[in-house]
Amino acid sequence: LLSRRTQYDLANELFRQGDHQTAATAYELFLEGYPKDPEISVVRLMLGLLKARYLNDPVAAKQQINEALPSLPDDDHKALARELLAELG
Repeated sequence: LLSRRTQYDLANELFRQGDHQTAATAYELFLEGYPKDPEISVVRLMLGLLKARYLNDPVAAKQQINEALPSLPDDDHKALARELLAELG
């Protein structure tokens, strides 16, 4: 686990580069290491997106997205969460 900002930036960069499994691991480590972080809902949403669209883990995806949804910071994030949940059925 790295510092909060470094861990978050690393996970996002891995996602941008298409290294989905490693990005998911980096987001999971963030969740474990910084469970009270103000951006935790966005991290959960990103992890849910990875698990839904790239890692074929719909059960874990739904769990992360449902946990994130009530605390997401804006309508764009909430719309993405609802879109992902609709895709997952």
